[in-house]
Amino acid sequence: MYLVIAYHGNGRNEVENDLTLLWDNIRRFTGSKPMRHVYCFQAVKDKEGADLLMIVQYDGAAPVKRRVDYWFYVRNRNTKTV
Repeated sequence: MYLVIAYHGNGRNEVENDLTLLWDNIRRFTGSKPMRHVYCFQAVKDKEGADLLMIVQYDGAAPVKRRVDYWFYVRNRNTKTV
């Protein structure tokens, strides 16, 4: 099973807060399931915002062999879309 997380944000304080919350949620998620692989790409630039792409392959309790869940987040200034 796969979890795909994508984030893009603008605004320094908002991005820092968002990434802290997102990393905490990912840590809790990965702590509760057997992980196989974690691929992470993150870029943070003061004037251009931040991008995060993470793909987590894990063993799920469901008998489905291939399932993909998506977490997509976009923040433009003070507005966040999930």
